Amino acid sequence: MKLAFVALVISWGYRSQPASDGRNPPLLERSYSDGASGLQELWSDILRAAQRDERERVHLLMASLIMTDEDLDALFGVEQAKTLRPRYLPMIGTLVNIGAMELVAQIVDKKYDDIEVFRVDDQGSTADRATLAALPRGTAVYGLRVKKKSERLGLRYDFFVYRKGRWVTGNLLAKYLLSRDGGSG
Repeated sequence: MKLAFVALVISWGYRSQPASDGRNPPLLERSYSDGASGLQELWSDILRAAQRDERERVHLLMASLIMTDEDLDALFGVEQAKTLRPRYLPMIGTLVNIGAMELVAQIVDKKYDDIEVFRVDDQGSTADRATLAALPRGTAVYGLRVKKKSERLGLRYDFFVYRKGRWVTGNLLAKYLLSRDGGSG
């Protein structure tokens, strides 16, 4: 039964994708501020939409996090962005399509009711340190957990940066940054 539900969610996600090449995020009806509180507001909206089973809204909010080519160039430099872009595009496509639908299922199934936002610093994981080292000095990077209020852990999402008035995500790019530097990811 659960497998049938997941298959239905995934097929629905494919049909409801906006016509796009995956490189340009949709515009939202509201903007979210910089800092932990702004990211908290955005993900609280994602959480509420998922709790209401508003899959199209979850997809739209998640798609708003897509980095454009300009974002990748500005954050990583043109040369490094060229090597990351072919990895980023399919990864972000999975996150905002299938991943958004899986997020809805997880929130409903596990009754998640909280978003915890945290700032990434050089005391974090090897992936966190690789991310910080790859970005312009002083770039504020955040991560978050979707969880139950009564629990410490939950679903972890990494690599959020506020750029040009909106939130963007590098999602799992750290694994490529680690392999580039000879680390393990």
